Amino acid sequence: MFLTTKNEKECYGCFSCQDFCPVNAIFTVQDSQGYFYPSIDEKICIHCKTCERVCPNTLPHAAFALPKDCFAGLIKDKADLKKSSSGGAFKAIVQACRKHFAPHYDAFYCAGVRFTDDFRVVHDVIKITDDNSIDLFSKSKYVQCYPAGIFKRCNSIIADERNFLVFSGSPCHCAAARKAFGDKKNVLLIDVICHGAPAQSVFDEYKKTLEKQYGSELVFYEFKTKNKLENGTYYTRSATYRFADGTERRLSRLDDSYLKDFYDEKYIPRPSCTNCQFKRAERISDITIGDAWRINELYENLYPQGGVSPVILTSEKAVALQQSIQNEMDVYAVHYDFLVAHNEPLKGSQQ
Repeated sequence: MFLTTKNEKECYGCFSCQDFCPVNAIFTVQDSQGYFYPSIDEKICIHCKTCERVCPNTLPHAAFALPKDCFAGLIKDKADLKKSSSGGAFKAIVQACRKHFAPHYDAFYCAGVRFTDDFRVVHDVIKITDDNSIDLFSKSKYVQCYPAGIFKRCNSIIADERNFLVFSGSPCHCAAARKAFGDKKNVLLIDVICHGAPAQSVFDEYKKTLEKQYGSELVFYEFKTKNKLENGTYYTRSATYRFADGTERRLSRLDDSYLKDFYDEKYIPRPSCTNCQFKRAERISDITIGDAWRINELYENLYPQGGVSPVILTSEKAVALQQSIQNEMDVYAVHYDFLVAHNEPLKGSQQ
């Protein structure tokens, strides 16, 4: 654990240790690359080891499991499909959860990653009252999120067993949720197939560069746009951004500096991302989603760049939800070995 070893490869920046410290002895500091790390005020620390208990780096090997089933698909609602980064699996799963679990609970919540109005990427949790509210967390954000406070807030929600929570995020943050919440029946964890992401400070500098270049304030930014690009093609490794003066750009990874650096991995990664224990075939969450790359090799009518999602079911809770999810999607059979072969972060050691 980073707090004792100071090995940066052991810290995922989840803030869980800070969230749960009972005496507020833990605070976070930002390094020269823009990544946050925890530190302890020894004058306050009572050595209760709560930080060790909730740290995702201390997960035992037995906490990981190979999936029980999987499939690929696209959400049936075409408007939702266009608003999604891939095949719309996230919204389909949350909608299925509402229908499957909500009748047994008084309130339904979802935690996920969103852009703030000033383009900071944060982890947030909201009460879901209709399907449109789910859209707050749709779309990929290729920036490491700021999760301070999320575990404490979610823990307060699920402490009331009348509430149900869907918690989504990167595998390391879902692992922190697993450590913090245990295997409560009123929680479902959804992680994404993750390569890692640049620090917020990298995106902030990029934003400043864009605004200087175009002489106008950035008012909209979207990764993995599904609109036709300026070169006349459709390609989801792209972005759309708009400025206050009405100027809009729709560019692929080949024409945008941030995307090019991200996909070519030219940014300085968080050390734990280069040594990530969650880049493996075994999963820590109930459900894993991402992109079904090369799915056209199995189904010629599917176009992976247009968005097709794998839905990987690891827990019994997820399997029980399978039919409800498939009711929300057009479904295609796929073997897990195929998904592993075409997703580098799934190629870790198998049991």
